Amino acid sequence: LDASRPEGVTVAYTVHIKSSDALDVEGASIELPAFYGGTYKVIGNNSRYMPENQPPRFRGYVPIEVEVTHG
Repeated sequence: LDASRPEGVTVAYTVHIKSSDALDVEGASIELPAFYGGTYKVIGNNSRYMPENQPPRFRGYVPIEVEVTHG
């Protein structure tokens, strides 16, 4: 954010979505619960974990990075 928006903020998260929903999400928007600020833009394209590195809690999901800028 530049000097014209000194109070602005960028928020970024890594979210995990079901593999079947993550075919090509580059440039898409994702609606998160209002607690997280609403609609986020997907950054880049999803990347899959190598099976041996996939956390058990997230089997069947892929990580994607999202962000939103306010201000």
